[in-house]
Amino acid sequence: MDGLLIDSESLSLQTFNDTISAYGLPDHSELFNQLIGKNEASLVAAISSALAKSIDVSAFRKDWADRYHAIVENDPVALKPGAIELLAWLNAQKIKTAVATSSKTSLAQIKLKNADLLQYFQYVIGGDQVAQGKPDPEIYLKAASAVSAIGSQTLVLEDSEFGVKAGLAANFQVIQIPDLLEPSPELLSLGHRVCTDLHEVLELLKSSRQ
Repeated sequence: MDGLLIDSESLSLQTFNDTISAYGLPDHSELFNQLIGKNEASLVAAISSALAKSIDVSAFRKDWADRYHAIVENDPVALKPGAIELLAWLNAQKIKTAVATSSKTSLAQIKLKNADLLQYFQYVIGGDQVAQGKPDPEIYLKAASAVSAIGSQTLVLEDSEFGVKAGLAANFQVIQIPDLLEPSPELLSLGHRVCTDLHEVLELLKSSRQ
């Protein structure tokens, strides 16, 4: 969802940098890059590992979350190119869809509703519904089970490295649409497909149905 359907990762980066500045810390862009795609528990653990000697991690995380939530809970987040077209086509084809996001379920539902996307999904599986976050496959297996998906016919769309690894670990087909970070050579070696945007994904899916 974040960085794939809605342009929320850029807001996460913006509010992260604002919080870093508020705490008088130097640039930590590399740390932020390591947080993309993590669920709350693993995100806090990573921040703690990097910054615990410098700040109160709990206070930092709350301040960052408050800044972010103030934006995304009150206003629609911009859609990623092709999101509406892809979801409308999937809906018209009666293809089952579920969101599998590291975000908390309630927040994910708010962001999707504000963006007028919630109507397209049968289920929203948030990071708070699984014991293991991405790159563990648990969240994708749970989402696939929720819509009674057939494994060989299940497609995962992802922007992040952790998400790609989770989808592949679930033995599903994976297409990556990179957002803030381009895939590393190591990630590309896993053999999944990479598309520029969701318009390209839609054209691929239409071709496969012909």
